[in-house]
This record gives sequence, C-alpha cells and structure tokens, in this order.
Amino acid sequence: MLGIALRFSFKEGILIALLVFRHTMPWLISRYVASEFLRFFTLLLSAFVMMILVGNVFNHLSDIFADWAGFLRFLQETVLQLPMILELVIPVTILLATIAAFGSLNKTSEITALYASGIGGWTLITPILLLSILVGLANYGVQHYAVPWMKAQWEPEEARERMTSLWRVSGADSLYHIGLRTAESKLREVTLFRWSPETYALEERVLFNSGALQDEQWTFKQVEQNRFRPGSMSIQESDSLQIKQADFPSVNLSQSLNPHYLPLEVLYQEALRMQEEGQNVARYWVELHQKFSYHVALIVMALIGFALSASHGRRGTTAESLALSCLLGILFWMLNQIFLALGSTGLLAPWLAAWGNSLLFLGLALLLLGRNRL
Repeated sequence: MLGIALRFSFKEGILIALLVFRHTMPWLISRYVASEFLRFFTLLLSAFVMMILVGNVFNHLSDIFADWAGFLRFLQETVLQLPMILELVIPVTILLATIAAFGSLNKTSEITALYASGIGGWTLITPILLLSILVGLANYGVQHYAVPWMKAQWEPEEARERMTSLWRVSGADSLYHIGLRTAESKLREVTLFRWSPETYALEERVLFNSGALQDEQWTFKQVEQNRFRPGSMSIQESDSLQIKQADFPSVNLSQSLNPHYLPLEVLYQEALRMQEEGQNVARYWVELHQKFSYHVALIVMALIGFALSASHGRRGTTAESLALSCLLGILFWMLNQIFLALGSTGLLAPWLAAWGNSLLFLGLALLLLGRNRL
C-alpha cells in the first residue's frame, strides 16, 4: 500500500511539474526571443549610428580642430542631429534585427524544436512587436521633449532673437505682414493691407517701422499710412500709433519649433489655431498623422522581418533575406519621404501622406505572412 501511495504521489508531482512548465514555457520563450532581438538591435543600431557619425566627423575636421569652441559647437550639433538619425534608421534596424534574431534561432534548429513543441509563430513574434512599440515610444519622448530642450539650451542667441516673417489675417478686410519678431515682445517692419469687402480693391496700406507690446496694447513707431481712392492716393505720417492687443492678430513671440518636434497635443492646438487664421497647415496635419503611423511602421517592419526569416530560414539562405531587407529598408525610407513631401505641399490628403507608405508595407507583410502560413 505504501509503494502504491508513493508511486501515485510521484506521478502526480510529474504531472503538476509538466503543467507548470507548459504554462511558463511561453514566457521563457518570449524572454529568450526578446533577448536575441535586443542583442542584434543594439549591435545594428550602434553600427548605423557610428557610420553616420564618422562621416560627419570627416566632413567637419576643420571645425573640430580649429579651436575649443568649434569642437564644442560640433558636439552640440552632432547631439542635435542624433535623434533624427535614430528616427530614420530605427525602422530598417528593427527589420534587420528581426531577421538576424530568427536566423540565429534557425541556424541551431531552435525554431524547428519550438514549432514541434506547439509554440506558434505569433507567440515568437509578439515580444518583438512589444519591443518595437517601446522603441517607438522612446523615440517619441526624445523627439518631442529632449530635442526642444537641447535646442533651447544650445541654439545661438541671434537665432532665438530673430524669427521668420509671417502673415496674419485680421477680420474680413485686413492682412498683416510681420517682417521681424523678437522674444522681447517687439515687432519690426510690419505692413497692414486693408481692402474693400465689396470690391476687394486695396483701400489702405500702413507701414509700421517698429512696435512693442505693453499693458495689452501695441505701440507702433514711425507710421506711414497710404490711402487709395479712385484716381488718387494720400500719404499721412505719424510718430506713433496705438492698437489694442485684441484688435491685432495673435503673434507668437517665442521661437517657433519645427512641427515635427511638437508634442501631439501642442501640435494639434497649433494646427487648429493656424487654420483659423487662414494659414497653410497641411504640413502640421501630416506631422500629426505621422506620429501615429510611425509606430505602426515599426510593427510592420518586424512582421516583414519575421516573414522573410521564416521563408529564407527554411532554405538556409538567411544572407539573402538580410540583403532583401536592406533593399526594402531603403525603399521604405524613399517612399516615406515622397509621401510626406506630397502631403506637405497639399498634393495628397494629410492622412494618406502619413499612412500611405505604412499601409503599402503592411499589405506586403500580410502577403508574406499568408504565403508562409504564419
């Protein structure tokens, strides 16, 4: 009786151990695949960045060795360029790292063993998809928070003080051109054009040499008013003219930042504000959609890499899949830039400009996955 009881307990223990292992095995496999992917991702990303930085060093050798200030300026410019470099190479790096990781597993027949044990393809690719999302979120944080801070700290003083000219619509009959703005709430070379709402004929042009904002009121100096009437024109000059801030169009007196680096919520509000003022905001809406499509593109790259590694890994031609992935990565970058340029100029709808390239490659990924029955 004692032997039967011991044998029964031993069998139960084995069964429990098998059940526990069956439930923990997917987690162990996912962690193993993730570690392989991260190893290749880190190596490839470092290699890409180093190649670009070395080329940048050789292009600026004269500035680097000129003096200490030139060397520091080169370091600052390099650090400012690094986030954009990372954003460009991350998609192709994910593609190559996925192929390299599964190619390594194929080489030791681990993939075959995993499939034989009941581990499906989606279980293998899931950790890489999650890591791709985390990489995209990290890139978002660097682009929209670290880069603006670095620009504010390192940008030359004259660049912060001098801002590009802009046009502003005021009401239904006025248009302002602001030639120069400074961070001290000052404007220079301002021109007002006012026309008749009925005939659209120009009625008045006012030239302001300079203006300053104080106590919710703009005070302009050296003002020249030109009034146009049928067959005549009158000119009136004055030393100063005051306009209430509420009657003057809104003007951003801080250094404007490339919409690519604006956080999602700030970009949305800025696009709405500029749209209400009648400005061209196509680029802003393209950038808004691009912030979502970029994360999808990283997932698509991982799926394509998995499909290529599975297809070529069965034939032992991982090198072929790596070469093909390089070609696809270059093609992805070229098409993406073309789509974004067409959207920024208004030739494509903003959503199509931002999502078109990702949707094309998503279709390719689904085609490859279906062909390999993954």
